[in-house]
Amino acid sequence: MLDVIVVGAGPSGSSAAYELAKTGLSVTLIDKEDFPRDKPCGGGLTNKTLNRLNVDVSGIVERHSNSMELTYCMKKAVTAPDLGVFCNMVQRPMFDTFLRDTAVNAGAVFKKVGRIEAVSHYRNHIDITLENGEAISARWLIAADGAKSRIRRLVHNKKVVSQAFALEGKAPLDKNQKVSFDFFVVPWGYGWVFPKGDHHNVGIITFNRKIKISHKELQEYCQAKLGHTNLSEVVGHPLGIGPHNGALGIRRILFVGDAAGNVEPLLGEGIHNAIYSGQKAAKAISKGGTTWLVHFRYWFTMQRQRLDIATSHNLALAFYRFPRLGWFFLSQKWFLRKLMAGFVNGERLDTSIRGF
Repeated sequence: MLDVIVVGAGPSGSSAAYELAKTGLSVTLIDKEDFPRDKPCGGGLTNKTLNRLNVDVSGIVERHSNSMELTYCMKKAVTAPDLGVFCNMVQRPMFDTFLRDTAVNAGAVFKKVGRIEAVSHYRNHIDITLENGEAISARWLIAADGAKSRIRRLVHNKKVVSQAFALEGKAPLDKNQKVSFDFFVVPWGYGWVFPKGDHHNVGIITFNRKIKISHKELQEYCQAKLGHTNLSEVVGHPLGIGPHNGALGIRRILFVGDAAGNVEPLLGEGIHNAIYSGQKAAKAISKGGTTWLVHFRYWFTMQRQRLDIATSHNLALAFYRFPRLGWFFLSQKWFLRKLMAGFVNGERLDTSIRGF
C-alpha cells in the first residue's frame, strides 16, 4: 500500500508529490494527460510564487517584466510604475513538466491513467478504481485535479467550487507590446497579453459563470489589441474559485489548488495558491497523526492564504459590479504604486493594499 496518491500533476499536485517524496514517503502521482500539456494561463509567475517554490525555475523563465499597461474597455490607458521585476514569464507546458519531473526525481512515481471510476473509503486507507478495473490503495489521497475535480464529484456527487472561465491562444511576438490587462473587454472580466520568448499569450477571462465567452470574443479582443486575429493553439478551461471558507478535505482526502477553489477572484492568479496548498497538504500528511489531526493541521496552515482569497473576493465583488468606480481607484497613481510595490516585494494582496 502506498502512503499517498496524488491525483493531478499540475503545480499543486507536483508540489505536494515533491514535498512528500523528499520525506521518504511512497507517492504515486497520476494524471490523465500526456506531458507536456497546455492550459489556458498567462504563465506569469509572481515574485511571491518564486519565493514559495523550493526549486530553481530560472532556467525556464523566458522574460522578466517590470511594468504593465492597464485599460478600461481598451481606453483610458495607464502604465503602472516601474519599481522592479514584478512578473516572470514561463510557458505552462514547460513549467508543469519541470515541476512534475522534479517530483519524480525526488522519488515520486508518475503514472498516466484513464478515468477514475470510484473512490472507496476505509478506516486506515483509501482506494481509487480506474476505468480499466485497476485499484490503487494508499493511506491518503491528495486531490489536485482542477476546477472540474473528478474526486470532488465522486465524493460529494456535485460541484462545490465556483468556476471562472478563461480562453487563451498564442499570437506572433510584437516586441513593443507590454504586459497588458484590459479590464471589462468582457463582462466581469478582462483580457490579457503576456509577452513570452517567441510569442504572446493572448486571453480573456470572466469571473461570472453566467457569462459565456467563446473563440469569437477572443478573436475580437486580439483584433482590437494587436490588429489581427492570427491566433493558434486556442484552449479554454474553468478555474476553481471559492468558497474560500469551504471544506478542504473529507475523510482521507485533502483538496488542493483549483480543486479547493484556491484561485483568487480578482485577477485570477492561481499558481501561487496552488503551490502553497500542495506544500501545506504534504506537510500535514508527512507529520503523521490521526485523521482529525492531519485535517486540522492542513486547515490551520491554510487560514492565512484563505484570508488573502477572502480579501480578493470582496474586492472583486466591488470592482466588477461597479466597473467605473473600480477603475477610478485602480487607475490612481498612488494605488498603482502600492499595488506594484506589493508585487515586486512578493507580498500577499491583503498585505500590499493594507490601509486602503
